[in-house]
Amino acid sequence: MNLTQFKEKLQSKKYRDVILVAAILVATFLVFTAGMEVGYMKASFHYRLADNYNRGFGPNSKDHPMMGLVPPNDVTSAHGANGKIISINLPLVVVADFDHTEKTVRITDDTTTRKMRDTISADDLEVGSYVLVIGTPNDNAEIEAKFIRVMPPPEHMVPALPISQ
Repeated sequence: MNLTQFKEKLQSKKYRDVILVAAILVATFLVFTAGMEVGYMKASFHYRLADNYNRGFGPNSKDHPMMGLVPPNDVTSAHGANGKIISINLPLVVVADFDHTEKTVRITDDTTTRKMRDTISADDLEVGSYVLVIGTPNDNAEIEAKFIRVMPPPEHMVPALPISQ
């Protein structure tokens, strides 16, 4: 086969169809793999969150006051929090989320913190403030915050977790 015959085969409709089908299969595989990775990250975050609750608040008992906060069939959001600040011990902030979980947020040097439109420092955060946090889960079941926005209290507030008595 000489070079001219090879070029003609590359330009044939049959060859283009084979390349198109192969490209579609590769794209489908990549999308499926990305979905599996995202699902794995979310599930592993939920697992670590529940594991840390059990370690931090005693035995795994039905009578224990912390049981039922993270329902076994409900996966919490691993990439953010939306709720009331209940504890600040920089660089960690604990947020009582509206999905009835407490989420630990780690503030880093790369975290942008804003109050409405103004940029503020992490030192300006206050217990009782309402925040929206966007970040990335880490191996300690914390959310490494990329962005925090301090918001006014919601008009129709969903009750947050009770603060320990």
